[in-house]
Amino acid sequence: MGDLFANLGIDPKLLFAQAANFLLVLFVLQKFVFKRVFKFLDERQKNIQEGVNMRASAVREVERAKSARHQELEKAKQEVDVLLSTARSGAAQREREALAGARVLAENMLKKAKEEAARAEKDALAKAQKEIQMRALFFAEKTLSRSMTQEDEKLLLKEMKEFAQNHV
Repeated sequence: MGDLFANLGIDPKLLFAQAANFLLVLFVLQKFVFKRVFKFLDERQKNIQEGVNMRASAVREVERAKSARHQELEKAKQEVDVLLSTARSGAAQREREALAGARVLAENMLKKAKEEAARAEKDALAKAQKEIQMRALFFAEKTLSRSMTQEDEKLLLKEMKEFAQNHV
């Protein structure tokens, strides 16, 4: 085996020394460094896993909040729809009542106006009849008391026409 090492250019003493140094360095690293590195890596893995778990929990919480928000919005929409429907039907009912009241009031006003117009017409006719009677009586008196001239007749007819046009 010595020939093999010699052909390869390897010194067996040096190989042994390097192997001993390697084992010594490995022992020191294992004793002081690897434990800390592995501990650090384990802690880091644990922290990463906690972060992943927290993220998953946060995602579930966000989804739950979205769902609750959506349900609340739907509930609010339904309540708004009910309120709007109630308000619309109430407004329509009040509108119908107001229109009915306005119709009754308009009918009453029209009835009163017609009665007033009929009364005014009766009064005007009665007044015109009374005036015509007075004029007829006046004409009869004048005719009986003296004889009328053509001028008097024209004047009397003119007055009667004016009166009839103004009062009838």
